[in-house]
Amino acid sequence: MGNLFIKQMQRLREAEQRERGDQRDAMSAAE
Repeated sequence: MGNLFIKQMQRLREAEQRERGDQRDAMSAAE
């Protein structure tokens, strides 16, 4: 059960990082 929880947390972090990366790209493009 612990491994599944860790995997889910990693996926959430990856998703957040991707969203932040997209926002950075949009901001740099706007500039």
